[in-house]
Amino acid sequence: MRTLLLITEKALTETTPNDWKNNAIGDFFVFTGYGKYYSKEQIKKKYQNIFKEITFFDNYEYNDLVEYVAVTNHLLYNFEQVVCLSEVDVMRSARIRDKLGLKGQSPSSAVLFRNKVKMKTLANSHGISTAKFKEITNVLDLYEFIDEVGYPIVIKPLEGRGSWNTHILKTEESLKEFLIAGGISKTHRLPNLLAEEYIGGEMYMIDALYINKTLDFISIGNCYTRPIEFLNDGYGSIYRLRESNPKFEKIKAFVENLVNVVFPSPPTSLYHIELFEKDEELYLCEIACRIGGVAINKEIKLIHGFDLKLRYINVMSNGNLIPEQIEPIKDKCSGWVVFPPSSKEIIDIKSDVKKINNLILAEVPEVMGEKKYDSAALTNCEVITFIFSVEDEDTAEDKIDELATWVEENVVWGN
Repeated sequence: MRTLLLITEKALTETTPNDWKNNAIGDFFVFTGYGKYYSKEQIKKKYQNIFKEITFFDNYEYNDLVEYVAVTNHLLYNFEQVVCLSEVDVMRSARIRDKLGLKGQSPSSAVLFRNKVKMKTLANSHGISTAKFKEITNVLDLYEFIDEVGYPIVIKPLEGRGSWNTHILKTEESLKEFLIAGGISKTHRLPNLLAEEYIGGEMYMIDALYINKTLDFISIGNCYTRPIEFLNDGYGSIYRLRESNPKFEKIKAFVENLVNVVFPSPPTSLYHIELFEKDEELYLCEIACRIGGVAINKEIKLIHGFDLKLRYINVMSNGNLIPEQIEPIKDKCSGWVVFPPSSKEIIDIKSDVKKINNLILAEVPEVMGEKKYDSAALTNCEVITFIFSVEDEDTAEDKIDELATWVEENVVWGN
């Protein structure tokens, strides 16, 4: 099988060469970026014996040359399938498949997992609740929507990712600040925005793998803090619901309906789904055909003992043959907490992170003052990561509070 793999630098380099070798079956032609974590030379040296060819692109996530090169390279390599893992590549991959006449998710399917107006309109037509929403093309659209639903509202790009350019407008004053800053005019290549009413209550993130339309794996996380808090002087955090939790089966059934009934889904695909729950009712926030970001896959690998991303790659490159069944884990609760950069550099860590109990992974910079950080624009810009395992959900919330306090008291940022 000759596979064209579109993958971001982070997703590629977080996986060891040996793990790629054991799961990427056949000839893999990789399109990726470089420079954020490693140089071209470092990536080539690490992976050149694993993949048939690696093609690098400057500013990969926003480089329009990717699709052009894919089509022209097909004349040389005769790709048999196109596989992707990240939000930025979902539409790219679909358009390439369509142009080359390859099987897999089409543009008409992919757009329903990217364009939030089309997504929510389809969900509503099947009786799925969502927040009230409106596509925003100008200031008066926004004025009319706020007049209809009141404050607070959420406004974000129609096809955004990682909470980029997402704002919660709580008052008329915050609306005016948003407009003065050119919040609508400065959307660059994503001109249209989505406004929706703010839904309080619980928020859940679900990551799942379907193989031949059958649920192979599902993990349901309760967002102790919401993603947007990561970008607003806060942090990101999730703890997993145990299968014995009454909400687990309720949310699982909701997901099964979304994937198998509501959306025209690929038979084999990863899914990242975000839901709200208010007054016992579930609301769809969004659904995506890709793996969740931040620490989601790291946690799954450490807790469940397998890499969800590579399980999908293995199935796709192995003719949809189902790998060994996943053994259910003991009914414990795991979770993660991630922190963005607060300034350009960390100058001191006052206490040894090894003293914290119940940690499975702690990624804290060891060399002070040498690494320079940019401010976080997306929710995958974490510089400190904790993954933990505890007995139950209540203990998980306490652990997240403990870790947030530890970072506040012990991590010293420079000016």
